[in-house]
Amino acid sequence: MQFLCKKFLCSSPYLFLLILLLCSVDGPAQETPEIDSLKNLLTDQQDSIQVDVWHKLSMSYQNYVPDSAMRYAQQALTLSENLNYNKGIADAMLHIGRLKRDKGNYTSALEDMFISLKYYEEMDDSVQIANNYNDISIVYALSEDSETSRGYFHKALDIFRSIGDKQGESYALNNIGLIYEQEENLEKAKEFYLASMSIKIQRKDGYGISRGYNTLGSLSSNQGNYQEALSYFFKADSLFVKLNDEASRPVNFNAIAKAYFAMGNLPKARTYAQQSYEIAQQLNSTRYIELILKTLAEISAAQRDFEAAYRYQVLHEAANDSLHQESREKHLAKLKAEFDDEQQKTEITLLKQEKLLQEASISHQQTIIISLVAGLIMILFFSVALYLANNRNKKKNKLLASKNQEIHQQAGVLSEQKNHLEKINKTKDKLFSIVSHDIRSPLNTLKGFSYLLTQQIDAMDKEEMQRVSRRINFALDNLSQLLDNLLNWSLIQTGHKKSEFTSIDINALINFNIDLYQATAAEKGIQLLNQSEQQLYAYADYQSINTVIRNFISNSIKFSYPNSSIFIRAQYQNNTVEVSIIDQGIGMSDEVINKIFSADKKESQKGTHNESGSGFGLTLCHELILQNHGQIQVSSKLREGSTFSFFLPIGKSKEVKVLQ
Repeated sequence: MQFLCKKFLCSSPYLFLLILLLCSVDGPAQETPEIDSLKNLLTDQQDSIQVDVWHKLSMSYQNYVPDSAMRYAQQALTLSENLNYNKGIADAMLHIGRLKRDKGNYTSALEDMFISLKYYEEMDDSVQIANNYNDISIVYALSEDSETSRGYFHKALDIFRSIGDKQGESYALNNIGLIYEQEENLEKAKEFYLASMSIKIQRKDGYGISRGYNTLGSLSSNQGNYQEALSYFFKADSLFVKLNDEASRPVNFNAIAKAYFAMGNLPKARTYAQQSYEIAQQLNSTRYIELILKTLAEISAAQRDFEAAYRYQVLHEAANDSLHQESREKHLAKLKAEFDDEQQKTEITLLKQEKLLQEASISHQQTIIISLVAGLIMILFFSVALYLANNRNKKKNKLLASKNQEIHQQAGVLSEQKNHLEKINKTKDKLFSIVSHDIRSPLNTLKGFSYLLTQQIDAMDKEEMQRVSRRINFALDNLSQLLDNLLNWSLIQTGHKKSEFTSIDINALINFNIDLYQATAAEKGIQLLNQSEQQLYAYADYQSINTVIRNFISNSIKFSYPNSSIFIRAQYQNNTVEVSIIDQGIGMSDEVINKIFSADKKESQKGTHNESGSGFGLTLCHELILQNHGQIQVSSKLREGSTFSFFLPIGKSKEVKVLQ
């Protein structure tokens, strides 16, 4: 049975527990005894029992190794098709659709689910038809097509009722309520939640009842009925205690604290938030701790206990960073496992080939020995036979030499593949390093100023607010440019960036970028001056050269002294188009110039207003110019300024690229 989990609902703090409980929970990244026992059941037999084993293995891996889950599901599908086993085909197609849905591939997921539905309808399997409708509904809900989603949920509900499946009926009613709540039709949502709760109470489903009370509490909080919400939350907590479900209590207490906070009862709000924090610490749940620390910071700030608010906010940021670090470490571990797996496969292949070579050599030696013995014994009587045996040996020698050469060629190919994998792994590590360090700085700046505006905006004057707004805008510009550079660089590294060579109006492109950075330059009192010749055309890729000019102008503004000028000059030079960006800034030493285009030896400098950067844009510019059959030059003197120049082939005016 699948539950509805919608990303947009997480924007409401009162629905957090509901989403947490309804979504699939990540399992531990290790094989359980159940998985081991299933693997032991795998044999070479081609029957429906093996199909079921593959299917169960896929479901066991779904929540923590989705790629393995997909492989097992494909195995189940292939075997079912070979056996013409329709139930196996239907089950595999439905599960493959779920895995694609979890990866966000909604269109392909629906195609697989509708194929599965057709098989279930032919088999007249009412239970699986209802479950299939439920899964189709979830995909439409995730695609934000709530009307279609609700229609399929009602179809599932009708079937569950017709076959007397009370558990399925309660789940379908709850999911329809979630759709109505998403549409902000809270009264209708409550109607379906209560209907779902009624069935759970009849079935004495303690687990479902506790979640139902929490759902109703969240809904009442959204409606502003905080007393009613508290009643539901306290009922949910009493069941959590009875069921020994300690893991559900922290977020429920946090919801209680939020309700008291909204009612203005700050002491009680803080008491329950602190209880929630204590339980979350006992559970060692970073996800819960991060959520609750934010609530404690908000309550402390409202009580004007700014010291505690600051302390909780710092702890919240640390927990948030820890969550992101855990996610990065899991991703890196997964990449390393994939790389190790490929390396292991390569080593196994080499060992197999070495074994073949040894077997061939042994066979050859045995043949020689047999031939010699037979020749010595029968040399007087079988000279003709000895002659024929020698001919056979010559043929085998040629075959062995041919196989040996083929094996060496394959070993060379495998060595190249191994080197390629190592290069890809280093490229990924480099990209993750940039994302981890250089993106975090502007994000932390944005979070800090956002928190400052949220908590202290009433104490700020207009000038302070403008200053903070400018800093936020600057951080966003830096972040946007870095992400754009990262995207272009990753496309280059993976070979997916295709250049479209045409004639470009260089002068128009320069003016376009001057207009783009005019406001940024004005903040430092810097003039951007175009001193280019008219009617200059270069033959290159438009987007690449636009990226280069944009990065060079941004870099010059960053390192220019206030109240200075930046000159952009373009001219024909020795059958090329020369473009130069000249600033009057801090300049660079020869040692720095030798490293600025290397991604492995990056030493980022601070700008004249203490601006920070990764220096990654210059590496990207260097690669883009080389891709466009051009050259790049840098000259600089400390405290006098720098000149960045690049040279491109000349283009024709009639093929000029229109500015976009």
